[in-house]
Amino acid sequence: MAGKIKKRDGTGFLSKVFKKKKKSDTTDDFLPMEEEIAGDIKKTEPIVLKEIDTGKKSALGDVEPELRLWLSNGRIIKNLPELAAAMKNMKKSVFRTHAKGSKNDFSSWIADIIKNRELAAKIKKLKTSGAMYAELKKFEKAERAKEKNEKEQKTRAKKEKEAMQAKKTIQQLMPVVKKTGALTLKQQEDALLEKEKQLNEEERKLNERKIELSKKRIALLKERGELEKEKFEKFLKKKTKTYEELPFSEEEAPEPMAEQKNKSEIIGAIQKTRRLLEEGNTEAAKKSFEELQTSLRAAYMPAEEKRKLQYETLELEADIKLASL
Repeated sequence: MAGKIKKRDGTGFLSKVFKKKKKSDTTDDFLPMEEEIAGDIKKTEPIVLKEIDTGKKSALGDVEPELRLWLSNGRIIKNLPELAAAMKNMKKSVFRTHAKGSKNDFSSWIADIIKNRELAAKIKKLKTSGAMYAELKKFEKAERAKEKNEKEQKTRAKKEKEAMQAKKTIQQLMPVVKKTGALTLKQQEDALLEKEKQLNEEERKLNERKIELSKKRIALLKERGELEKEKFEKFLKKKTKTYEELPFSEEEAPEPMAEQKNKSEIIGAIQKTRRLLEEGNTEAAKKSFEELQTSLRAAYMPAEEKRKLQYETLELEADIKLASL
């Protein structure tokens, strides 16, 4: 029986554990095997657990949709790197709309939304988009280096923790290994398998708990998304009224079909107004927008298509108001 066990484990896990030096029978004889044992014991974390975000939010990350910075040229900024990119080639007219005299929308957004008052104070002192671009890129570079260093520290700490856990497990297994005189090889193998089974069960329960928490987090995010959607729909309902529902007097009644604007002409008017706004010609953009509203009211097209165009004019109207501030 002993011969069969020896033959079966001749190149396996147990035979390596029980090898001893000729003139020594101390615990040190087994220590060189720690690495190999730890490698067999270590379990791989499920992919789904790696996707759970447990870290703090990055200073360069995106802000919530309702907290983004809307520039007068229609560009929407959701993080500091995007603000730096916008500063690089920003027109003077757009820059003056947001930073003139004591007014500085950029520093206010960084202080109130990004929550970095130190960077906001530096940006407020600068008077050109080029200077702000340089300061933002400097901050971005330093922040990325900081995040990289923190990630490396976490990786080191994780490896050290795993090594300590492996060593602790080995120390728990050593008393069983030393009892070679009292237990047969089969009994020792059964004891090791039982301990491994217990560890697997504990790990399974922990993974199930983590997955459960992950599902709860996802459900919470979905609820939040539905709430934001409902808020946005209420906002649109409050701000917009379809022209089909508006009463017309005899003077305001739509022109005959032969004189009404079609969909392509309305889209062209929207593009023209936006182009004037990007060029910094706010007054001309306002006048073009008034003509656009008149044309849209007189346009004859399916209600759904007209509603979509109305949403676009709403966004354009918001841009004009921002540019007029």
